[in-house]
Formats: sequence, structure tokens, C-alpha cells
Amino acid sequence: MKTRKGHNTRLGMFSLTAAVLATVLQTYCTPVEAALPAAQNVAVMTVTEKHDWGIALGREAKYDQALPLLEQAANITQHPKYVSDYITVLRWAGRNDLALSVFQKWQATHTEPLSSYAQKALGDIYVARGNANVASGMYVKAAEDYDKAAKLVPSGDKAGELRVVQNRATAFVRAGEFAETRDVLYPYIQNGTATINMQSDYITALQGTTNWQRATTEGERLWPDKSKVPAYGLQALADSYMRLKKYKPAIAYHTELINRKDKELKYRPFLSRGYAYLMTGEIKEGIADYKAAIEERPACRFLVCEDAKGLMARGRYHLAKRLFSLLTSYDTMVQTKDQAAGGSDASVYRQQYAYDLKVYGMPREAYREYKKLAEDTQFKETAYAGMAQTALDFGDYQEARDALKQLNKYDTGSKEAEVARKAWDNRWHGSLVAQTSLFENYQNKDYRDGGIEMENELGGSWRLLSGWDYRKRDQDNADYSDTGFSAGLRYVGRNFDVRLSANTTMPSGLGYTFSGSYYFQDFTWLNYAEQRSGVDNPAGYSADVLHTSRELTLHRQIGPKDLYSIGYLWDHYSDSNKAHGFNWRFSHMSVRNNLKQVEWYLFQRHYSWDKESPYYDSPSSRIAYGPGLRQWWDMPRKGYWEWIVEPSFGYDEPDNTDFTPYTRLERGWYLAPGRTLAVGFEYGWRSDRTNDTRRLGRGYHQFDVRYNWNW
Repeated sequence: MKTRKGHNTRLGMFSLTAAVLATVLQTYCTPVEAALPAAQNVAVMTVTEKHDWGIALGREAKYDQALPLLEQAANITQHPKYVSDYITVLRWAGRNDLALSVFQKWQATHTEPLSSYAQKALGDIYVARGNANVASGMYVKAAEDYDKAAKLVPSGDKAGELRVVQNRATAFVRAGEFAETRDVLYPYIQNGTATINMQSDYITALQGTTNWQRATTEGERLWPDKSKVPAYGLQALADSYMRLKKYKPAIAYHTELINRKDKELKYRPFLSRGYAYLMTGEIKEGIADYKAAIEERPACRFLVCEDAKGLMARGRYHLAKRLFSLLTSYDTMVQTKDQAAGGSDASVYRQQYAYDLKVYGMPREAYREYKKLAEDTQFKETAYAGMAQTALDFGDYQEARDALKQLNKYDTGSKEAEVARKAWDNRWHGSLVAQTSLFENYQNKDYRDGGIEMENELGGSWRLLSGWDYRKRDQDNADYSDTGFSAGLRYVGRNFDVRLSANTTMPSGLGYTFSGSYYFQDFTWLNYAEQRSGVDNPAGYSADVLHTSRELTLHRQIGPKDLYSIGYLWDHYSDSNKAHGFNWRFSHMSVRNNLKQVEWYLFQRHYSWDKESPYYDSPSSRIAYGPGLRQWWDMPRKGYWEWIVEPSFGYDEPDNTDFTPYTRLERGWYLAPGRTLAVGFEYGWRSDRTNDTRRLGRGYHQFDVRYNWNW
């Protein structure tokens, strides 16, 4: 609950008001003006004389003598006036609890109302008790007291009514009962009698009930001049604009609050404006505001951390990183102040930063932060456990093993250490992928491919690669088939993932495959691939035509949803032909959770050959482009479905552009931990406008089976 300027002032005003009202009540409490007895022998006084004498003593503040007399008179007569006077003098004497008790007994046994001045006194008591409950943070009880006070306000006392309503609303606001606050204040907002504090509570209530649009509309209507609006009311208006993502007016109002230098709000406008600046792309200004908030109150860094975590959860990683960087680098500048304010050490925020990086799929950056965390002797166990887990995530077993060795020196049996060791024990030592596919194009040419690929841990960062594959081609009675073996090595490090293997699937000699990825960071990496092989065509195979293909691709992921790729390819053929081309792809993940993924994408591929060859397809240009949609559904412990539809276009120059859509459906089964069987079917169409066939006909179809086994 936000502290609002003016509420403490209200409490003081209410105390003063109560004193003034006591004086007023003494004026209005006018019992029978009979002459007092010459002698004050209580034993011989009549009930009326005891009452009158009690009033006289009460006016002289002799409450110990007055109250017994008034009590006797009230109890004997049970007259509304005598009871009213007794309650009034109890109020003068500060015996509020007893006054309420007398009133409650009267209510239980009588239907007659007490006098207006008694009701006023009782209302003051409830207001005073409500104020005390507000000061103690018991807002619900305070609201109950104000409700009772409201029922006792005399008819026509508009000032008294507003005073009670205002306090009632304040109690509701501080209790977080925003809907009740809104309902209590709405009639007074509508008839224009609400005070500016009541208006501020109303806007706060609208903001608290997520009715942000109404809050901004009403705030602008009620406050054409905002210079006299209490700080908490203007803060509620600014926060409503923030919720609506209308950051420009939010920045303007927070700037006004900052210029006021309000002692109640202190650093809070800096935090809010800083966030708004980040959302508008004014990162430098936003970081400066967060820095100013920390300088004002170092202990508010936990709020900065919450903003950073929120940005991380929403995929605004670059902004979250800027805030975490501020938290971890600024500690030495505020350490003395922060310790006095009960703030946290920078290592706590670095730990949170590293954890969030790991959770949101950035293990390399998380590893780097855990490594820095290990410099703090108090966090070495957490740091080495995190280093081990993140190293396993990006596949560097050597780094993981080294981290675990260090963990042994500082292990106290923490949960982090247990999780790290369990992850190490459960790591994959190897994998096998077996697959086969049957493909037939629109010219009835058949392709059959298959093979097995294996990967085994050698130790540290190295893996052994091995495989067997076959292919068979049936094209215009020029069939050919071959089989081959491959062997190689893979190295996985923090920044590198490199594979090199030799294979025998060539008309003559050895072929090779090389691929490598360099990670600048988790979401930015560069791929290079090179392959030496025979051309995939019966004529080229018979003529022993070889080609070397190379491709360089840059990938950049923006947050958890958007991925950009752009690549360049160049080929050299043994018949002196050359080819080059480029491709790009953009994908957006619109849905991503444990049970479903929905991704749409755009792509373009463009390849050109220097000359036409009789040994393989080599048009002057080959172009394909279009959109695509991929959906994936998981069935826990059972399997998954994947569906792709791509309504693409393409052509080989000088042919016309053809519509070449295709769709693919794949069903996967989870056979056991680490084992998956998948069956897929693809079907493509083509329009063939070159031959004036505008209707869609069969382009190709494919059936494939894949088995994955990790151990």
C-alpha cells in the first residue's frame, strides 16, 4: 500500500476537530436550567437534582464526581435525554469505551433515538477509534468504525458527512479494498461535493481495481489543474497511464512528482519514470532514473531487481540485463549507505541474475555470471553448483567436471549442490539417430535415403562421431545406389561447437563434412558448414562429378519469440562450374508453453549457377519464397504432434513463377526416457504455369521414420 501525503495531517486535524466538537457539545448539552441545591447532600437529592449536579461537575471537568451521578440518573430513568447527557460527559472525560458500551446497551433495549448531540459525540468516538486503527494499520477495523460513525451523522451536517466518508474511504484504500472505496466515493464524485483528497482516493481505487482507462479519464476531468492534487493521487493517475502502456503522459506526471520533491514518495517516481523511459526506448534516461532512485534509497534495489525479473520474464532480455548490470556494479558505490539501510549485497543480485539467465535459456551468459559470483567467498557453493549445471546445459562436460571438483570443497549439502550432482549423474553419454525416407517427385523420380548416426562421450569436451548411410536414386532408367561410412570428432565448448567427419559416400575417394558454430552470446551465433561430396544425380554420379559446398549463416534471436537468420552459400564443382546464393528467414513464436507451440515464418532462397551442366540441375537461378506456419502439441508421457503448412512460391529461370505449397504432419511417441519414435508424411503441390497448367497438381510426396535414443 502506498503512503499518501496528507493522511497523517488528517489524523492531526481530526484530533483538533474532536476537541472543538467537545466544546460545541458542551454548549448543546443543556439539561434543565434549574437552580442547584444549596447543599450538595447527594443522599437527599432527587434524580433530576443528581443529573443537574452531575452536568455542573462535568462542565468543571470533575468527572470522577460527575459520572456516578449521571450514571444513576440514566439507569433509574432510562430517559433518552439523561442517557444522552451521560454519554456526552463520558466523551468529555475520554471514557470512550464506556460511552460505546452504554450506547450499545441502549440500542439493545430501546428503539428511541438519543439526542443529536449524543449521536455526534458517539460519531466522534468512532472516528477517533477509526483514526487510531488507521495509525496502527488495522484498516478493516477502521472501516467498520467509520461505517458506524456515518450512521450517527445528524441529517444536514454535510461537513460531518464528508469528514466521515473521507476517513472511511481512506481506511478502505489502505486495506486494499479498492472496490469498496470506489463505491463509497462514487456518489460524491458524481455530485461534485468530493474533496480533493476524496478524489485522490477515488482515482487510487480505480487504479487498484484495474479500471485504468476510467482512472485516466476521471483524473483528467477532475483535475484540469494538477498543481494542488495530493502526490498519492497524481501517482495513481501516472500509474494508470503506465498500466495502459501510455508512457509519455506517465513520464510527464512522474516528472512533476519528482520536481515537487515530495518526502512521502521519495524515490518511487524515479523508479516508475525509469521503467517508462525503458519502454519508450530511452534507455540512457531510464537507467539514470533507476540510479537516482538507488542513490535516494539504496535499499530500494530490491524493487529494481523485481523490475529486472519482470522484464526477463516478458522476454525483454536486453533491458533486464541493463538493470541487473546496474545492480551488480553499483554496490561498491552505495555499500556503506546500503548496510545502514538494511539493503542487500551485490552478490545476491548477481545470483538472481545468473539464475534468471539459466531459466530463460541463456546458459553461457549464466555461466559467466556464476563464475563472477564465485569470487565472493559466501557464494562459492551456489556459484560452482550453477557453473556445473549451466556447463551441462551447453554441453561442455569438461567445464562441468571442473566446477564439480570445486564444489566438493565448499559443499554444505545444499539443494543447489544436490541438483548439480544429480544433473551430472543423469547427463547423456551418447545418442543414436536412425532414419529412413521415401521420396517421389512430380516426375515420378524416386529417392530413398537412410542411415544411422551415433555420438559417444570420449571425455571432457570431446565426442566420437560415427555413422552409416545409404541412398538410392531411380531417375529415367539411370539408377544408382551407394552406401558409406563416416567417422569423426565433435568438440563442445562454452563458445564453440565444432564437428569434423570423413565419409566414404562418394564415387571415388573420401568426402568430408565440417560444421562449426561460434556463440557471441546465447542468442547470437555464427554457423559455418562445408561439405565435399558427389553430386546427387545418376548422371553426375556416373561421371564422377564432385562438389564442395560452403555456407555461412548468422543467427540472431530477439527475446524468446523472434529469430532472424541470413546466410550466404557458394559451391565449387569439379566440372569447373560454380554456384552462389543467399537465404534469409524470420520466425515468430506466437505461442510457447509446455503443451503447445505456434510459430509462423517468412523465408527466401536464391541460388545461381555460372553455367548449365548436363550432370545435375543447374538453372541460371532458382528462387523460392513465402510464409509458413508450424504448430506443435505435446501429450505428456505419450508423445507429440507436429504440423507444418507452407504456401510457398518458386521458379527456375526462365520459367514462370509457380505456386508450390506443401504440408507436413508428424507423430512422435515417447517410448521410454531418452527414446522417441517419429513418423512423418509430407505432400507438396505445384501449379506448373510454364506449361499453362494453372491448377494445382502433385508436386511430391514423402514418407519418413526416425528413431532417437539417448543414453
